Amino acid sequence: MKLFEIVDQYLPCPFLNSLEKRVLFHGTSAKFEKFERKTHGIYVTPIRSWAKMHYGSIIIPLYANITKMYKPTEEEIDLFYDVAYTEISVMLKHLSAQGYNGCMFGGESESIVLFNNVDMMHAVTGQQL
Repeated sequence: MKLFEIVDQYLPCPFLNSLEKRVLFHGTSAKFEKFERKTHGIYVTPIRSWAKMHYGSIIIPLYANITKMYKPTEEEIDLFYDVAYTEISVMLKHLSAQGYNGCMFGGESESIVLFNNVDMMHAVTGQQL
């Protein structure tokens, strides 16, 4: 498959005010049509191969309407990876209350955690997720 064929399979980003207009990929091992909005967020990356290798072989391409992105310090990132999901949930709830709807961890994977208050759309079908 050629690069232009890959790019052409995606709809344009519908969220004009989003801080992240690239297609994001969520890897999973389960088939589903809508995300369960869990309290620990939805993990995505703009790198399809990373999502497949680290999160699951079923890849969901999506756009997210991220209007306020939190960018943690290196120290905060280290703490994030050392805590349990319950503590992550508290952190995300606190950031969400401040108006954030995404958290970019950067690094090699360019990982982003989407909060429960973010609108998402499937990048191929246009279905709201």
